[in-house]
Amino acid sequence: WADWGPRSRQTLTMRWMSVMPEWHLPQFAPDEYNCPWVTADWAATQYDPSLVGRNSPGVMGPYHPVIHYLTKEQFEALGNGKLAPTDIPQWQ
Repeated sequence: WADWGPRSRQTLTMRWMSVMPEWHLPQFAPDEYNCPWVTADWAATQYDPSLVGRNSPGVMGPYHPVIHYLTKEQFEALGNGKLAPTDIPQWQ
């Protein structure tokens, strides 16, 4: 747990790489078929935030990164054992 203080700047940079054919998951890949510029680009007139613009699984399904903020108490309650993604509380 880190106390970021009352004001903080945080960012996440993610680069999707499908460099090998066997790594490509077409149903989850944020490519020109699932995320065409006309709907996936924030500046597009037909922008669809459900694709990638929300803090919930979008076009990438279970591979879509989701941010969770926990209080110190919530974080410590997770314990020191192995964690599974299902152990993390849902975003409120």
